[in-house]
Amino acid sequence: MPFLPEFIAIAVVVIALLYYIISKIANSNAAYKSGKLAMLERYKQLRARSNNLQDKMSSYIMENHIENEPFTEEYTYADFLRQLQKNHIKHLSDKNYSRIKNTNNRVVLNAAKTTLKNQEIKLDEVEQKLNQLGLQRHAATPLPSGQD
Repeated sequence: MPFLPEFIAIAVVVIALLYYIISKIANSNAAYKSGKLAMLERYKQLRARSNNLQDKMSSYIMENHIENEPFTEEYTYADFLRQLQKNHIKHLSDKNYSRIKNTNNRVVLNAAKTTLKNQEIKLDEVEQKLNQLGLQRHAATPLPSGQD
């Protein structure tokens, strides 16, 4: 057993090399790449949609001077706008976009997909509330997909 440490070191290196090769092959798959690009495009669209909703909400608040008026049972208009902004920073920021763009870690990418689905649901809810105020048609104005 005098060569046991060397054998273990060689085995670890071989396993690491095999893992690297397998992950490179799996990540070079065309379906994987197109799926990742589609997710990044969806991220951009949701980010633009969130920014647009924030702008419309902010304009509506400023034009009508209703920052302290109740928007829901829980929030005033100003509080609701702050929540939208915090949510955007937490889930749809440039930093998160870069992190997703620069990773091939499937766990991170699957978590990002889940987050994007949740954000889409939340933005739909906000649009419904804005629709009740008559702001929906303005908030849903499509932006060019390349706009950040």
